[in-house]
Amino acid sequence: MTIEQEIQYALREAINDKLEAAELDIAVHAQKLDAIDDLESEQEYPVIVITTSTPVPEGHKSSNIDVPCWITVMTYLADDLKKDMFCKLCEIIFQATHGIDDWDDYMPENNAVEISAVVIAAGEEPVIAGEDVLEQTTNCTVYASYLHT
Repeated sequence: MTIEQEIQYALREAINDKLEAAELDIAVHAQKLDAIDDLESEQEYPVIVITTSTPVPEGHKSSNIDVPCWITVMTYLADDLKKDMFCKLCEIIFQATHGIDDWDDYMPENNAVEISAVVIAAGEEPVIAGEDVLEQTTNCTVYASYLHT
């Protein structure tokens, strides 16, 4: 797995753990793992989509990296007029990013990096996109280190 895939795997596992605790059966797509080209045609709403960018090292030859990350919650507004599900899912994203101290349980086997923290950088305003799809993106930074073997 690439670093981006490992990060998305851990985030997906953490979010799925929180969804299971809330007894919600919601699809969580990690773009680098699920290889979704056309999100709109492949999704059933509500859905959560995880996207990451290229890891950025903290300095020359540093083992510490920062990984920009976007977690988007989408619901079909016609099915969620009171926005109840939308609010629940946004809260779950907050819990999964802000409330986990130990990420070891969420990492894949034989992982090359170790997550030390996931920090919410900003939350975008909810918008109606496409055909009545309510969406909101949480911008995060994942702080990780290469594991030395």
